[in-house]
Amino acid sequence: MKNNLRIAIDGGAATGKSTVSKKVAKKLNLTYVNTGQMYRLIAFFALTNNLGKNEDKLYQRIKNMNVSFDNDGFITSDLLSFKKEDLETKIVSSTASLIATYKKIREVSVEVQKKIGRTKGVLLEGRDIGTIIMPDADFKFFLVVDPKTAAIRRVDQHKKNGEEVSFDDVLKDIINRNKQDTTRKIGPLLKSSDSIIIDTSNKNIEKIVLEILRVIENG
Repeated sequence: MKNNLRIAIDGGAATGKSTVSKKVAKKLNLTYVNTGQMYRLIAFFALTNNLGKNEDKLYQRIKNMNVSFDNDGFITSDLLSFKKEDLETKIVSSTASLIATYKKIREVSVEVQKKIGRTKGVLLEGRDIGTIIMPDADFKFFLVVDPKTAAIRRVDQHKKNGEEVSFDDVLKDIINRNKQDTTRKIGPLLKSSDSIIIDTSNKNIEKIVLEILRVIENG
């Protein structure tokens, strides 16, 4: 039977929120949605069509886009075909952070995400779920991590995707991205007053998942 809970999980780069969110959603039989993939998808589309710095032209191309999420929370769209690895490159990540500051692009994305968030039995993860997308969620969690630990995780992820990157560059990118995400005027990465903070720096995924499940079980 489908669980009717609505859960929001937010956090910065490489906090482990995607892996954790997917596991929590599976444990609770919730529909899992990685909202950040919308911005990565649009970023990949922008890079593919050389539209990364032209908000108006990009908006005209994506304003009527259709997206859906599979059982693992992976996004598909009628904009273009792509593989999961295409959305996980360093350049897509940095471009997604830039595009998330575009007012028109964000309005399109937020409208889609809010519609999903109004349904029961969902777990949405991203950077503004608890504050903008689903402020009335039943449970809200905010994941944080030490920047160096985040950089180690992200380097490992890039290596698995066959992309060679330096630790120093990745660390710098993560610090800059989190700064950009927390200071942007539109939909910043902020902890809502009723979110539960979880530091993932020295915890494995299973321990984080159990911590979240205990909070939910104790209601």
